[in-house]
Amino acid sequence: MIRVLLSDLGQVLLPFDTQRVIDALVPHSSLPGSEIGAILRRLHDETGFGIGNISGADFHQRAVAQADLNLGFEEFVVAWSDMFWVDEEVTSLIKAAPVDRRWLLSNTNDLHWRFIQNTYAEVLAPFERHVVSHELRIEKPDPRIFQWILEQTGAPAEEHLFIDDGPANVEAACAMGMDGLLHTDAASLRPALAARGLLPN
Repeated sequence: MIRVLLSDLGQVLLPFDTQRVIDALVPHSSLPGSEIGAILRRLHDETGFGIGNISGADFHQRAVAQADLNLGFEEFVVAWSDMFWVDEEVTSLIKAAPVDRRWLLSNTNDLHWRFIQNTYAEVLAPFERHVVSHELRIEKPDPRIFQWILEQTGAPAEEHLFIDDGPANVEAACAMGMDGLLHTDAASLRPALAARGLLPN
């Protein structure tokens, strides 16, 4: 029986489109959008922003310098983060699943997380705990993040269901003995939850 539901955030509860970020930044730089995108992706990975190796303020300063951006910190936060929207059907299904505990497990960064907390509080509210990579300093699919989850919940691995859009992440959870669902859309999520007895009566 599934007692602990672990859900990813981006592309599950909150779909996103990174092109929105590029479109918002292009008017504030002398560089083309393709180059801005490449610079920011490289900067994000090289600095370890997703595991909290630098602060949001530091990331902004480096982004401004490397992508030739004329943007203050608060303006940059919005441009960098305003790319999400809510999948109402998915959030409703996960919120209603009859489980003992409901945890969020997301690879994110300081700036995106602050923006999401301020903008999508209603999406986060049903989750007992929010486990985010930049605070834990581990990113999926590192098996240590799933081991940490198991230690924290104290429940057997097979009582956990992990929902994520990344195949490697789902495989890593399953390798720890958890049940895993590779998310694509609400239409496929509904029967997968039903097969596990996780649709509300």
